[in-house]
Amino acid sequence: VFSQGTRASGSGESDSRRTGRWTDEEVEYVDVLMKTFDRGQLPVPHGTKLAGFLCDTLLCKASRLTKKMKHAKLSARSFEFQPSTLWISEESTMLHSLQEKFIKSMPL
Repeated sequence: VFSQGTRASGSGESDSRRTGRWTDEEVEYVDVLMKTFDRGQLPVPHGTKLAGFLCDTLLCKASRLTKKMKHAKLSARSFEFQPSTLWISEESTMLHSLQEKFIKSMPL
């Protein structure tokens, strides 16, 4: 579901990264991703920075995230797996549904 560590590099990065206005689907997806990230309920490595995770997941530059979420402290937030919290099937289904809506909202 999540492609950590696949960030583009070099001069081609700007060509493959999302820019411009945020879709309603993207905003809704990010909201749930951030809440789930903060609860430690995602399949990502311990210590992953929220900014990098969102950049990779949304295929956009960090500057696009910081422009939209100025006060979210994206670079200061790291993933900490919480073994005491269960990944509820209902939440997984909702996240998958939001991901599909986001992908469909992206221009070809």
